[in-house]
Amino acid sequence: MNETQIEYCNCKSLTPHRKGYRVCSHCKVEKKYFEFYPNKNNGHGIGYCCKECTAVYKKKVYDPVRMRNKWYMYHYGITLDDYNRMLKIQNNRCAICNGTETGRKDIKYFNVDHCHTTGKVRGLLCHGCNSGIGNMKDDVELLEKAIAYLKEMNK
Repeated sequence: MNETQIEYCNCKSLTPHRKGYRVCSHCKVEKKYFEFYPNKNNGHGIGYCCKECTAVYKKKVYDPVRMRNKWYMYHYGITLDDYNRMLKIQNNRCAICNGTETGRKDIKYFNVDHCHTTGKVRGLLCHGCNSGIGNMKDDVELLEKAIAYLKEMNK
């Protein structure tokens, strides 16, 4: 094969392309493999849409409010409106310590406290209070023992 001839890939793609390249399904431009995200579900092991087009698409369709609403509904059976209503009732504070901070720099929302047995939502807590209850296994007797211990040791 001389320099002017192009060696084409022999895959069963609908768009002919050179070896080591792929035609983006969105912009229809032939690009090198590294310009695509990996995808193990097809012959080449790379995606059909290039990284650039994928980024544009995600920016256009990603809605953080919708995603939070879906998260709350899936995990706790409440809507984002329910969450906001609870937050308003709690005066934008943790239901236990009455703090206004979430307790973590990377998370700006309070945790949804719920019973792991029944799934019932109890309130919104900061990270510290939610972790404390979780570490005590939601056990009232264990929490009462912890209170008694603290009272005894702080005399």
